[in-house]
Amino acid sequence: MSHEIRTPLNSVIGFSRLLASDVEHPLNDFQKKILEKVVKSGNHLLELINSVLDLAKIESGEFEVTTEALEMKSLARTTLTILDDLAKESGVNLSVEIPEEDCYVMADSVLLHQVLTNLLSNAIKYNKKGGGTILSWRPLDENRVRISITDEGVGISEDNIKNLFKPFDRMGKEGRNIKGFGIGLTIAKRLVESMKGGIGVESQIGRGSTFYVDLPSANKPEYR
Repeated sequence: MSHEIRTPLNSVIGFSRLLASDVEHPLNDFQKKILEKVVKSGNHLLELINSVLDLAKIESGEFEVTTEALEMKSLARTTLTILDDLAKESGVNLSVEIPEEDCYVMADSVLLHQVLTNLLSNAIKYNKKGGGTILSWRPLDENRVRISITDEGVGISEDNIKNLFKPFDRMGKEGRNIKGFGIGLTIAKRLVESMKGGIGVESQIGRGSTFYVDLPSANKPEYR
């Protein structure tokens, strides 16, 4: 099904780009604008298809989880580097609070990176102009580490928090011209749970939100 859906859509996008870049038979301005809409809509639909297929794969258990001891400082810096351009474009200050002691979590590096990228990009997109987004972590107890993403956005009401991790529920944000499908948090929740962790949120209207991920702690790996 993945192949049957993505292949024709990729063809539409690919041939549209070829038409737009044809030097021998250039398009007029009106045709270029129409073609840009075709490409933009095609990419948007492809992202939705990929998200739905990812969720289907997760819920069917058809994906592998390989956990190892991950050092939070290195993981955080890599993730923030990728999101730096988005933060600048949105006028949001992106930062990280690094504790003095090294901290390790037991997780799948690819899956945890995907979760943090989703939560941080949401914290940036739903923030206010000039607001801050902070990534931090701390030991929650002897066996768990809490990773927190805090923003200074509009906050989330208690009623919306109840439906926050349900697929395709954008909590009334459809009219704000913010890109998204309302499925990212659902996927993030499934991924965190697959790593034997938990996810939640604390929020106040007008003051912002803090999303947190609790994962098993790990010892520093011994290299021989």
